[in-house]
Amino acid sequence: MQRDEMQFSTLLLATDNPMGVAPFADYLRFRGLSVLILNNGHDAIKYAKEEPVDLLLLDVFLPGLNGFDICRQLKDAPETSHIPVIFMSAMTETVDKVKGFEVGGVDYIIRPFQYEEVFARISTHLRMRSLQKRLQEQNERLQQEIAGREGMERALRESEERFQMLAEATFEGVIVHDKGEILEVNPVMETLFGYHRDELIGHNALDLMMAELEHGILSNIRTEFENLTEGEGIRKDGRTFPVEIQTKEMPYQGRQVRVAAIRDVTWRKQAETALLESQKYARGIIECSLDMIITVNKDRKIVEFNHAASQVFGYQKDEVVGQNIGMLYASPEESHEIQRLMQQHGQLSREVMNRRKNGELFPCLLSASTLYDANGKVFGVMGISRDITEVKKAQAELLAAHNELKEKNAQLKELNASKDRFFSIISHDLKNPFSVLLGFAELLALNIDRYDKERIRNLAQRLFASAGRLYALLENLLTWSKIQRGLMDCVPKPLRLREIAAENVELFQPQAEKKLISLRNEVLEQASAYADESMVSTVFRNLISNAIKFTAAGGSVTIASGSQRDGFIEIIIADTGVGIPAEMLPRLLKLDAQYTHIGTAGEEGTGLGLILCRELVEQNGGTIWVESKPGKGSTFHFTLRVAAA
Repeated sequence: MQRDEMQFSTLLLATDNPMGVAPFADYLRFRGLSVLILNNGHDAIKYAKEEPVDLLLLDVFLPGLNGFDICRQLKDAPETSHIPVIFMSAMTETVDKVKGFEVGGVDYIIRPFQYEEVFARISTHLRMRSLQKRLQEQNERLQQEIAGREGMERALRESEERFQMLAEATFEGVIVHDKGEILEVNPVMETLFGYHRDELIGHNALDLMMAELEHGILSNIRTEFENLTEGEGIRKDGRTFPVEIQTKEMPYQGRQVRVAAIRDVTWRKQAETALLESQKYARGIIECSLDMIITVNKDRKIVEFNHAASQVFGYQKDEVVGQNIGMLYASPEESHEIQRLMQQHGQLSREVMNRRKNGELFPCLLSASTLYDANGKVFGVMGISRDITEVKKAQAELLAAHNELKEKNAQLKELNASKDRFFSIISHDLKNPFSVLLGFAELLALNIDRYDKERIRNLAQRLFASAGRLYALLENLLTWSKIQRGLMDCVPKPLRLREIAAENVELFQPQAEKKLISLRNEVLEQASAYADESMVSTVFRNLISNAIKFTAAGGSVTIASGSQRDGFIEIIIADTGVGIPAEMLPRLLKLDAQYTHIGTAGEEGTGLGLILCRELVEQNGGTIWVESKPGKGSTFHFTLRVAAA
């Protein structure tokens, strides 16, 4: 579309941000468009109905009405249904684009956009609209000419006798000639060729035509056949114009002559040219489209197959034209389902699975619409589809990256918790036992000459207990540190679980007897596991120590073996102690959310025992969990791989 044509085009820009689009509007005005900006949906509809608008550039979100509703109302109104609507939006979802086309939009522009690209799209749609107007105008002129021709026929029938004969022969310019010599002409001939009647009578009819018509005219003269000939007529001023000549032999004044009806077909040639240009333009758009465009007839045979479709499917056009569309689907079932939905709804938009020539399956986003002829009868279906293989791949990669990021975040959180807990132990849990140990040692050193034996024994026992707790903390801390740094090797071997349980029962028997607690080993003789012996013993030791610590006098601690399932054996350590509140159970085995409690005899924990148990069990491929009720006791379960027979 040329710049001077642009000056006659009016673009209505409806947006919720007039200031934001003002620079773009100025750019369009500079390129020759007349641009009006409105910021209300109702105002846009009213203006479009009252004033001539060549194109509407429409925001999806507007005050009053959204863009989809505005477009739907305009397309429903006869006076505005012809206006092309281009949507503007920052929404990139395919469903929003599809909805825009469903309500009648011709294009969908994603913000932010390049001015040149949008101008190119606007120019394209204005050009298409201009061609439509021209075709409509030419059609109206054609109707007017047809009406004029009918009026001329009526006039000829009412004219004198000589013109009655001419009216019977033709609807346009008429020449009566005898072997080329003009005998009579009608007034239309005078108008067509610019000659007066007297200038034509007696002259050779061939003088009115271009040389290439001579053979056809002479053939009409020399034979009795009535032929239809096309060529170029020559007006008196030398200008040429396309004509159509039809001849007929008739009696005239007692002899047989030839009557030639000459029609000016300039309007038809122009319409044919415009139609051809429109078809070429539409063909160019179809072939240049990045989307696959395929049309089928009512028998589902492929009629159109554009270049993009050929590139994606791997077929040449002549390989598929005339074939059933089902050959392009991954399965006959889906092909039949698409056919059923089209018959039911007339259009659809959905994801389908297609098949390339080489047999490869790939996903596509299909938008299909039924095609109707001038009488409203269905003559086919047009489908526009896009290969979304890369989109699917990108979505999968994005999901994988998202999951990986979640996993990394969880790992980072756990590492941060480990770091925080490590510093807490160094700054607090390790400092306090040393303070107690040093305090008792200092008290004993300063007063050893003054204290009696009983007082000294008491302080020595307290020093021993404090040193024991400190040693346990250091031992757990060193073990945990080795695990975190990957320095603790897991060397699995077949283990007899009852023997390991017995060793730990013997170790903690004095402590249990001191608190009057029954410590029982009920692990079955045949119970075995395939695990690292040192790690498993550490787990037993920590869990038995905790069970004794939180069980009051007269209670019991039981070590037992449970069932075997899926290659794992379950070990159970149950006590009748104080139990754990339900809300605290999820925190027990987490480093970043620990639960601490003083034992029934005032014992203090190291803060790492259960965390070590979890990590050591997991290093050996097992899992650990706990069940507990306040006042009823706690039961710890962990699993290990069963040793091969």
